[in-house]
Amino acid sequence: MSEWNKPGLPHKGWMCVDVIDLAEGIDETESIPYEQCEMCGNEKIRYVHVMSHPDYPDEIYVGCVCTEKMTGDYVNPRRCENELRNRAQRRKNFKKAQWRFNPAKGTYSKKYKGEYITIMQSRYGGWGVFFAGQRVWEFDGKKIRSFEEAENIAFYIFEKYHTTQEEREAEYYRNMPY
Repeated sequence: MSEWNKPGLPHKGWMCVDVIDLAEGIDETESIPYEQCEMCGNEKIRYVHVMSHPDYPDEIYVGCVCTEKMTGDYVNPRRCENELRNRAQRRKNFKKAQWRFNPAKGTYSKKYKGEYITIMQSRYGGWGVFFAGQRVWEFDGKKIRSFEEAENIAFYIFEKYHTTQEEREAEYYRNMPY
């Protein structure tokens, strides 16, 4: 079903307000809940572009090609989708690295991209993630309730605070007193 010929539906002047990876947060054993493009009808859209237009009351969900046509931007929709693809691959690689349990401390740690990230259970039953000087016991306003949840959050924390060796060295030299 194509909406391109629908009367009253603008073809140009749309704005992409978000891009969503429908596979984010689902287990590799689960199937991906694909969307259907609301403009051209393509049925296997994993990366959904949420579109908004001042002359149309609703947001619509479309694929990358329709986003390019609707915005007139033939660079950024593909770039955003590639960033989500790369992030999904990084998440997959992150999960491949094994957690090692330290019985003396009661912590789980993994070395990923040369840096250690740690998960531990609190004495009150919650879980925490430790990385780059950050101690996270709550995420999005909620306590971390399981190891699996902590593992998923660990990836987000790593993505947010990870820096390369070059970035750390540049920061070190920027902060040196002369």
